[in-house]
Amino acid sequence: MNALRVALAAVLAGLLASPGWTIELGEPAPPLSVGEWVKGDPVVLADGKDKYVYVVEFWATTCPYSRDAVARLTALQKKYEEKGLVLVGLTTEKAADVKAFVAKAGDKLGYRVGLDDQLKTARAYMGAFQIKTIPYAFLIDRSGNLVWHGHPLVGLEKAVEAVLAGRYDLAAARRVEEARGLARQYFQLVSTPGKLEEAGPIGGKVVEQGSSDAWVMNLFAWEIVSRPGLIKRDLELALRAAQAAYDACEGKNAGVVDTYARVLFDLGRWKEAAEFQRRAVELAEGDELQDTLKSHLEMYTLTASREQKAAEALESAPASQATEGETEDASGAEGAGEHEGHDSEGGPEEGEGSDQS
Repeated sequence: MNALRVALAAVLAGLLASPGWTIELGEPAPPLSVGEWVKGDPVVLADGKDKYVYVVEFWATTCPYSRDAVARLTALQKKYEEKGLVLVGLTTEKAADVKAFVAKAGDKLGYRVGLDDQLKTARAYMGAFQIKTIPYAFLIDRSGNLVWHGHPLVGLEKAVEAVLAGRYDLAAARRVEEARGLARQYFQLVSTPGKLEEAGPIGGKVVEQGSSDAWVMNLFAWEIVSRPGLIKRDLELALRAAQAAYDACEGKNAGVVDTYARVLFDLGRWKEAAEFQRRAVELAEGDELQDTLKSHLEMYTLTASREQKAAEALESAPASQATEGETEDASGAEGAGEHEGHDSEGGPEEGEGSDQS
């Protein structure tokens, strides 16, 4: 994790240590506490009740993933503006830095931007749901109720469409919210000696209840393969979650596909990992994220090539040598140990998958 992420994580972690709102999906959204509006007219949620649907996104000009989201959020605002969508981007940065960024972006940033007043809004939203990463978005329906939260590029547009059309499934969203809570419980258990048997069924429930939400599944899979301190990494569970994430976003999000490739890599399915990583790189065209994904692709491709050559050499070796090699692998010799070690050392840098896109 680089210095920028450490700094952002420290700020966001501080939100959870401070008193904030307690809120559940379907309840009235907290008011916005904005010290200064940098772009667009001020927004008062209460004034828009029965008129508008709001998206409140937390971001930072210094966060590459936030910057990558600007163009697509602008397109979202433009697409649904006439139907009553109002998108607000809030940041905790210095006014001068935000104003410079907004001025440079011009029309490429086409929604309201404000400065959070002493983290009050972040505490009310991010803190209430224990969210520590940005960019992150919250969706508020015309009744003024908070009905969805997640990564702004994974699932937001689908949720916006459903809310605007009056067909949003709040019960399903609440099931996903339960899956988030179960995921936190799962990681506590797999980090505690003697609790692994309890963790298994809970991990299965996470996938069962959260499978419709691509980002929840993506984060769950990524945490399994990369989170430090786990006593056991259930790669088959990670694969189920990554597959669910891939299906939920129809394989159209670079970060989700990157996570899927990582899980395949850790399972020793190197050729498949390289194939999906190539897809992730293509999906990230024009994003700052792309260079990171390319580095993952290079590693997966090299590993797949190396393992292919090793397999070919084994096939062409005299029968006596092949038998010796098979005996070594079966007895837990060097080759098998290298493959099992990928879950902790062989993949992308810690945190890359969970903050993507």
